[in-house]
Amino acid sequence: MKTRRARAACLLAAGALVASAIIPAGTARAASGDTGSVTSVTTVPGKAQGTGKWGFVGDIETLGGRTYNYGLAFSPTDDSLWVTDSGKVVYNALLCRLAGFPQTPCQTGTPRVFRYGLTGDQAGAASEADLTSYAGNGGYSASSVWNNGDSSGKSIGLGGRYVPSSERTTYTYPAPGTQHGPRGIAFTPDGRAFVADSEALAPLAAKEPGAMSIFGPDLSLVGGAGFSAPWAQHGEPGVVLYHTGSAVTPDGLMVTNSEIADRLVYFNQDGTPAKAIDLDLPDKVYRNPYSVAVDPVDGSLYIPLVNFRDDPTVHPFLEKRDASGAVVKQFAFPDWFANQVVMGAAVEPKTQHVFAWGQNTGALVEWDKDGNYVATYSGSGIVGATNNTVIPGLTTPRGLLRRQRADVRHRR
Repeated sequence: MKTRRARAACLLAAGALVASAIIPAGTARAASGDTGSVTSVTTVPGKAQGTGKWGFVGDIETLGGRTYNYGLAFSPTDDSLWVTDSGKVVYNALLCRLAGFPQTPCQTGTPRVFRYGLTGDQAGAASEADLTSYAGNGGYSASSVWNNGDSSGKSIGLGGRYVPSSERTTYTYPAPGTQHGPRGIAFTPDGRAFVADSEALAPLAAKEPGAMSIFGPDLSLVGGAGFSAPWAQHGEPGVVLYHTGSAVTPDGLMVTNSEIADRLVYFNQDGTPAKAIDLDLPDKVYRNPYSVAVDPVDGSLYIPLVNFRDDPTVHPFLEKRDASGAVVKQFAFPDWFANQVVMGAAVEPKTQHVFAWGQNTGALVEWDKDGNYVATYSGSGIVGATNNTVIPGLTTPRGLLRRQRADVRHRR
């Protein structure tokens, strides 16, 4: 395994390039209010129970120019969809030159946060089943843009609930260069969003919190949390040294990862530092967290790790810890998943099943809460993958969440 200094030098090369936000393999909640997960209807392989809705159910187009979508979340107050554009900072001189930038590092895009509100006829709707062009069994109505062969730049199916890109609200970070990199998003119950800004310059010495951007429900920037600092100050309250994750604990704390410092850093909802958990284990067993996910039911922590890129002798796993940070179990990835960063994880709150994805493989892996492998979801079949569900258009996942009100899983 590389030394801490060597790991710090290479970790910033990680990035994301995704095509769009998609909404596959879910179920639209029936008007009767059933959950769509366990019903009296006989299970049919490949279909969701009790709804007749299965397969790829929609697409939300988020592209436009150089767009590098990364995180996504739904507001708990108005159901709007929020998506980050990391702006893609590159730390390789050759890649910067090929992209037309003489300096290194270079920011090849524009760091932004998008908010997609519901269209007028969708807001407050009790049922989504009758409000989209998705007709069930993997098909769309005769008027659907997909059935008419004209899906370019248009949202379809359940994605049509949200306003098009031309009508979205956008926050663009003002600083030029490599000052910002919005990544993961998590919401407080009152609708404020904590966005992890991986490239933020928020000097501890100047007492200028900003490693996490705090937005109001209307996407106005209302504050910041956390600081950037030299290694010598990595243990100071609120300091984070490279981070992409944002999550909320059952007791209302916001948490992000500090990758270089091998720890999790927690904040109160007003942005003030709360606590930190060191992740390294005895005997110099390092844990380099690329992100963090929290089980909203019991507070369990799921830690995606960078380690496996640096040490090919260790097969990748997702590490589960209890709320205090004690190791519970390592969830092993399938054999085909090797030598790559585990980029992110998400917990489905009803089943407590856990999903995770890697840097280079366009696939999601699912386990139950005890670490038993459940399934793989990919854009095409993966050789050696068991129980592999193909999701059209799934290429480089960077975010995953579940909509509470519609029982629909959203994957990007």
